[in-house]
Amino acid sequence: YIKMTVSTPLERKIEDMTIDTILSLGISRALKGYLYLAESIVMCVVKPDKLYCLSKDVYPEIAQKYGVDMSCVERSIRHAITKAYSEDPTPMRSMFRRPIQRPKCQELIAECADTIRRVFY
Repeated sequence: YIKMTVSTPLERKIEDMTIDTILSLGISRALKGYLYLAESIVMCVVKPDKLYCLSKDVYPEIAQKYGVDMSCVERSIRHAITKAYSEDPTPMRSMFRRPIQRPKCQELIAECADTIRRVFY
């Protein structure tokens, strides 16, 4: 599990679905970007307004939690997305239900968060 402070059964279910979603996209658990992406998605599911200020709210919070620079968080997420997309773009293309080049960090976080939010809210 990701190193989150999960306080309710609903938050645990959101975390589980987030992990399943990320893995289904081909993103490896071995990458730091996997962890940072999971944290970002869960934050945006629970508080959708955070999606509009990733670089001001989400990335700094994750950076502080893991003792890294904010730019490292975004770069690690971007690397994880790029690696998974270059190995097999089909899962990401299927998620977006339209032809897409490698999604940007915000695009993937938003799509995952929206998909998960529709299940729980």
